[in-house]
Amino acid sequence: MKNMTPQKMAEAVKGELFTMGKNAGREVEKVVIDSRLAEENCLFIAMKGERVDSHKFIPEVFDKGARCVISERPLTPEEAKGPYILVPSALKALEDLALFYRSGLSTKVVSITGSVGKTSTKEAIATVLSERFCVLKTEKNLNNNIGLPLTLLQIQKEHEIAVVEMGISHFGEMEPMSLAAAPDIALITNIGDAHVENLKSREGILEEKSHIFDALKPGGFALLNGNDPLLSVFRPQIKDDARVLYFGLDKKAAGSLPPGLYASDIVSSGLEGSSFTLSLSGQADLALQEGLLPLSASCPLPGEHSVTNAVCAALVGILCGMTAEELRSGIGGISTISGRSNIVRTERLTILDDCYNANPDSMRAALKMLERAEGRKVAVLGDMFELGENEAALHREVGAFAAGTKPDILIGIGDLAKELCAGAAEKAALQGGIPEIRHYSSPEEFKRSAPSLLKEGDTCLVKASHGMNFAELVEYLKTF
Repeated sequence: MKNMTPQKMAEAVKGELFTMGKNAGREVEKVVIDSRLAEENCLFIAMKGERVDSHKFIPEVFDKGARCVISERPLTPEEAKGPYILVPSALKALEDLALFYRSGLSTKVVSITGSVGKTSTKEAIATVLSERFCVLKTEKNLNNNIGLPLTLLQIQKEHEIAVVEMGISHFGEMEPMSLAAAPDIALITNIGDAHVENLKSREGILEEKSHIFDALKPGGFALLNGNDPLLSVFRPQIKDDARVLYFGLDKKAAGSLPPGLYASDIVSSGLEGSSFTLSLSGQADLALQEGLLPLSASCPLPGEHSVTNAVCAALVGILCGMTAEELRSGIGGISTISGRSNIVRTERLTILDDCYNANPDSMRAALKMLERAEGRKVAVLGDMFELGENEAALHREVGAFAAGTKPDILIGIGDLAKELCAGAAEKAALQGGIPEIRHYSSPEEFKRSAPSLLKEGDTCLVKASHGMNFAELVEYLKTF
């Protein structure tokens, strides 16, 4: 890893280096915070967690060949089997180290944040860019103030572009991540109600997430969802030579669209995806190669939100100089991962596995996706967390929306889901629609009724906040 010697790392994190008589001039090859991942020539950062203080594993990682350790306390002679850096805060050292390492890289960075769809957008962008470039992307849910620095520290010389996800839940979290990433392209997918409990309002959420643009590189691009009510009129504070562009769907009813890239002529193929045409809107002169746009493309994932993700990915690809053939192939290869709009087909059921997390906006998007399915439709919805004092009302609103999409069966699971079912019942009483609404206190209670409820050929949407652990419910339905 370029410049990552114990001596230079100590300077970067403003720590005190103890060489223990060993060579402190050789670069480390890997950075880990999990002792189980320690290997020869790595840097191990010892942290105090809620349940485990990883300082106790320092002798073990030295035995595995670690070149250096960062520690929050002085090490005893028995522990210090190699160079170590003493710091007041291991977390701050991790952030400073990522910033230092990033500053020496030529790799382009694309940073993503938003209330809904960060991961699916990240996957779409990484897939499209991989048609031409060697890409590193955020893995799993490593998108917080620990995961983001660790992702940046995984960049190697062969990586041409890194696509990184940034998740926040409190004020003050985005700025240090933005500084460390120093993105060439930064984007916000949307502004919804996720984490409104901590950030107070959608305006507060936008205020915090907009710090993703704080360290945008000269000549960089700030990308915003032009169909989002707040983002479509938002003008971020960026450097004079950076540019703001928008992406989204060409909805004529919304009036004039801000300058950017939009999809029109969208044709849905149900759960098999959509075809559409990509075109520029407004004064979005991107110095495009001749004949690149308009561009027809097809995305294999269902729902308008998947088309929006594809448009965003295409815009990033265009800004990185990709050809029409590369863009079309990349969009056609977009896929999803477990728990996020993932379609699972078994012998008896089609499962829309969207169980990783949930908030009102993502619930609505998932219900609209279910609406596209053929045959009988079953919505299995659980509690949404971190919605603050209006959580009951927000659940009732989602329930009313669910009734409007007219699933054949609506199943609510959890305490807050009672409100969701009540909202659906009120709406259904006015308009008709849902033949059956049921509430269960837990997934286990639902499982006992599932054999008599579900039929062969059903399409089942499964969605709730992560704390409901609906992943186990998806696994149950796979064997149903």
